[in-house]
Amino acid sequence: MIAALLRVPYQVVMSHVARDFRVQFPDLRPAHLIVFQMIDHPPGGTRLTELAERAQMTPQSMGELIDTLEARGYVERIPDPADRRAKLICYTPRGWDAHERGAESVAAIQASWAQQLGADKFDQLIELLRELYDRLQSEERA
Repeated sequence: MIAALLRVPYQVVMSHVARDFRVQFPDLRPAHLIVFQMIDHPPGGTRLTELAERAQMTPQSMGELIDTLEARGYVERIPDPADRRAKLICYTPRGWDAHERGAESVAAIQASWAQQLGADKFDQLIELLRELYDRLQSEERA
């Protein structure tokens, strides 16, 4: 039951973002959105293997997504200062534009849900999900 309760809102958010992207970023597909969720923000970047692990997909599949996004100008590979043999995946200015538009789209749907549920209930939902997230992250690191 919890999987469905979490899956449906997630799918609604992803559909909403994808719909918003159709005009400004028509070359982005829903499958690409996972990359935007997983890349670390500056000053760093994220190794492809880490992106794949976070997204629970193979490095080969993530590599295909990154290749496509790089060819379309959304991400770039830069040398990892910690290991010059490795590469970090970072946003380009176009990638940042898409990231910011995605954040605006998510904020709009959150505002809609807050209106539907009431601000107090929505704030409580976010607080509980954040608490669960933090606990699960702590358990994963242990």
